[in-house]
Amino acid sequence: MPADEGYALYEAAQGVPDGGSPMLEIGSYCGKSAVYLGTGARERHTVLFALDHHRGSEENQPGWEWHEPDLVDPHVGRIDTLPRFRRTIHDADLESSVDSEVAADLEPDELSDDAPAPDADRPAARDADATTEVEPLIDDLVVEAVPSAGPAASAVDPDLDFGDPLPFSDEEAKPPAKVSPRSRPIPDPFPWGTDQPVREDLEATRLVADPAAGARYILQFSTGESVTVAGSGLVGRNPSMQPGEYVDQLVPIFDAGKSVSKTHLEFGQEAGRFWVSDRYSTNGSVIRQPDAEPRRCDAGRRYFVARGTRVDIGEQFFVVS
Repeated sequence: MPADEGYALYEAAQGVPDGGSPMLEIGSYCGKSAVYLGTGARERHTVLFALDHHRGSEENQPGWEWHEPDLVDPHVGRIDTLPRFRRTIHDADLESSVDSEVAADLEPDELSDDAPAPDADRPAARDADATTEVEPLIDDLVVEAVPSAGPAASAVDPDLDFGDPLPFSDEEAKPPAKVSPRSRPIPDPFPWGTDQPVREDLEATRLVADPAAGARYILQFSTGESVTVAGSGLVGRNPSMQPGEYVDQLVPIFDAGKSVSKTHLEFGQEAGRFWVSDRYSTNGSVIRQPDAEPRRCDAGRRYFVARGTRVDIGEQFFVVS
C-alpha cells in the first residue's frame, strides 16, 4: 500500500467524532491498513474492528503473481495471515485499539443467490385482507424521540418567523463547530519513528570505532537518508544490540509501513570486504548484485557484497557505495 493511501485512511479515521462509534475495516490481510486506521481510532478514543478470513484473496493463492509462500501454514497447507496480522498490530502497540475479527472462509459453491429461509422466530407475512392484528417484534418498532421531563412545550406558532428570537439562548442554539481534519496539523501517527522514550543513561561509554579498522562505505537508503559506515553495525526501525553484543554503529531508518523490522540487518567487514547478514527479520532481505540474479538471504548467514549492490529490506532498500 502506498504511503499516501495509508495517510488517506488515517485522515478518514480522524473524521470520526471523539469517543464516537467503533470503526469497521473489511479486509485487513497482514495489517498494514489497520495500522493507519487503528492509529486514527486510538487518537479518537474508539476501536477498530478488523474483519478478514485471513486466507488471502485469489491473487494470493499458489500459482498467482502475488503469492507469498512464507504465509502458508504448513500444518493445513493454506495461507494464514492472522499470525502476521497480530504481530503487526503488536509491534505498532495497537492491541487495545484494534480488535481482530476472523470471518468464515466460504467456498463459492457454499454461497447462493437464493433468498434466505424465513426466520422461524418471526411471524408470517401479513395478509392484506387479514383482520387479525399481529403484534410487532422489537425489530419492527419505530422509536421516536420523546421530550425530556419539564415544563409542557407550548404549541408551535404557525406565524413564527425563522428570524424571530428562539425560546432559548443563542449559546444553546449554536451547534458545535466542526473542524475539518485537513484544517489542523496532522500528528505523526507513527510515534515509533520520532518520539522515543527518554531512558536513563546507564550504559557504559561506547568505544569510538577506529577508522583504520576498515574501509568507508556509504549506505544510501530509499528513505532519503545517507549514512557513512566504517565498521560493524545494525540497521532497522529501532536497532538494538543483544546482551553482550557490540557493534560500532546503529543505523535507524524511518519506515511508516513498518515493513522493516526493528533490528532487520547486520553489516560488517572482513579482510576489507563488506558483508551483510539478515537478523531473522519478518520480511527478509534480498541482495541485488550488479549483473546478477536477486538472492534472498538466509537468516544469520553473511553475504559479501560489492559497491553498487542494492539490498532490499522489507519495502525499503539501500545501495552500498
